Amino acid sequence: MAIAHLEDTTSTVLRQGESSQAARDSVVTHLWHKVIDQEHELTDAIRELSGLCASLTERIETQDRQQQELLEVIRVLGQKHDLPSHGNAPKLVGGSVFSTANVNDPEVIDVTEPLDDNEETVEDAPRRGDRWHPAR
Repeated sequence: MAIAHLEDTTSTVLRQGESSQAARDSVVTHLWHKVIDQEHELTDAIRELSGLCASLTERIETQDRQQQELLEVIRVLGQKHDLPSHGNAPKLVGGSVFSTANVNDPEVIDVTEPLDDNEETVEDAPRRGDRWHPAR
């Protein structure tokens, strides 16, 4: 009877071991398929990202070429259309303002002299708090 019980126990342990091995094999196979699927998804994502980078690079290069062409056109136009001078070469006073030889011109505003204490400043002057001549 002890031998029969031992054979029965050994048989049960072997079946459980085989069942456990089959379950492990099934889990490993499932995980292997998941890894392969994720590898394909990652490869597709990298291809898409690579394509987007190539497209962005092409757009940037096109924009750079267009900017260079625009600068060349502006340079050529600037050479073709010289600004008229009033006898003397114009003198640059500000960012885009040119002075004339006639400083007694009523349209010329002298912004180099501070205001007298009795003069009022313009409310919307670009330099608040400074005491400069207002634009007329």
